Amino acid sequence: NCSSLHTVIIGDGVTTIGSSVWENCTSLKNLTIGKGVTNIGSFALSGCTAIEELYIPSIVASIGGGLCYSCTSLKTVVIGNGVTELPSISSSWVENGGSERYQRGCFEQCTSLTDVTLGSGLTNIGIDAFAGTKITSLLIPAKVSMINSGAFYNTPLTKLYFTGAAPVLSSNRFGSSSIPSMYKMAGKPGFEDTSYTFQDFTPITVTFSLNHNDVFAIQPSPQYLPPEGGFVIEPISPASEDYRFLGWYQDSQCTTRWNFQSNRVASDTTVYANWVRTGEAVPDAPSVITAVSASSNSVTIRWDAGTGATGYQVYVNGSLVTTSPVADTSYQITNLETDTTYEITVAAVNAAGVSAPSLVKVVSTTGRTMGDVN
Repeated sequence: NCSSLHTVIIGDGVTTIGSSVWENCTSLKNLTIGKGVTNIGSFALSGCTAIEELYIPSIVASIGGGLCYSCTSLKTVVIGNGVTELPSISSSWVENGGSERYQRGCFEQCTSLTDVTLGSGLTNIGIDAFAGTKITSLLIPAKVSMINSGAFYNTPLTKLYFTGAAPVLSSNRFGSSSIPSMYKMAGKPGFEDTSYTFQDFTPITVTFSLNHNDVFAIQPSPQYLPPEGGFVIEPISPASEDYRFLGWYQDSQCTTRWNFQSNRVASDTTVYANWVRTGEAVPDAPSVITAVSASSNSVTIRWDAGTGATGYQVYVNGSLVTTSPVADTSYQITNLETDTTYEITVAAVNAAGVSAPSLVKVVSTTGRTMGDVN
């Protein structure tokens, strides 16, 4: 019920987000979940009517029922590969001396929700999971074995894509909605035993390349997307004994980072890993970033010099904004929007490579010429 709270960033040391943590925080719009969080409780974001995007990292193993119930501005949801179930939760209300129980789905009554990407670990889509949303197309991951009652009740769903064997389809899963066109990948079993007609389809395939012949690490599995395309889910970072992982990139030369919250794909795509030998003297990322000043469309930041660094790269919301490394330890970021919050990170560079990104610094532009800086 913190009605003025608008930005939350959870650090990587937090492992659990409890139930109803931000329930009815009606101004909450910007949420970043740290890469240490493994569990998110029920109703954690219920009634957050301003939030528009939710990205759940692949390290998260479970989320609670009613997670985003009635988040009426939520448009985009990306669920990482660690989540196995979209559960519902039983609630009750009392009126005139009597009580009634009902189920709340994870994204029920998110009336603006149109764009959903489900992770590969998902096995169960719970009761009323997407009831009352505006989704028109959804790809069902291969491990899903159960789609429960009311999962797509009262939605304009027109296309449903299945990448694994046919799951159990509970009664009333579409409710009053029209039945969507059904698609399956060729050769997958069980679809002949259902009451629906399925057409074969070819999904978009996203491949994660380790991009180094000497790196011995577990390569993330390919990701499937519907023919309409969509977001790529960031996998858990690979690890190698002799190399340090520096992130995912759009090109094999590792000049442009992949931004999992903004880069969409429309065709088969490869995402490339960047590595550096642990014994090589790659500089550490700057440890302290401060905001010096802010105006209506710019912010100036400063950071500590890194040992061995010959330059620095500046990122805004995960996208590189410096065309070449900055020699100084300060930088003015321009062409920003008024009264908007941004996440700033800085990486150090030298001849051996690029450091991992620094911790995030949150800054805000103002509606005035000068103003306070977060």
